[in-house]
This record gives sequence, structure tokens and C-alpha cells, in this order.
Amino acid sequence: MNHDRVRLERAPDAPAPRGAALLQVAAAVDEVARVCSTELLLQLGEKKGYSLAQGQ
Repeated sequence: MNHDRVRLERAPDAPAPRGAALLQVAAAVDEVARVCSTELLLQLGEKKGYSLAQGQ
């Protein structure tokens, strides 16, 4: 079984999206690819609350 991972990040100067907007993005991606799960990544102030992807 093939699967890919995609991480979408907002531009640094863009406002933080609310939950409904994030779900709309997932729904749009689902129109062109099978989405089996989503994960919301947190940022606390200027500090990312998650590990960066390999090569990022």
C-alpha cells in the first residue's frame, strides 16, 4: 500500500487559522487524494510544539 504525508504550514505573517478553516483544508485535499488522518500541530508563541519534518 502506498501512502504519502503532507504537511501544510501557514506563512509566518498570516493569521492563525481556526478549527473550521483547518477542516476545510482537509476536505479540499480529500477531493484529490485519500485522507486517512489529520493532525493539528501546535505553536506556542514563537516556539513550535512539534518536530520539524525531515529536510525541513
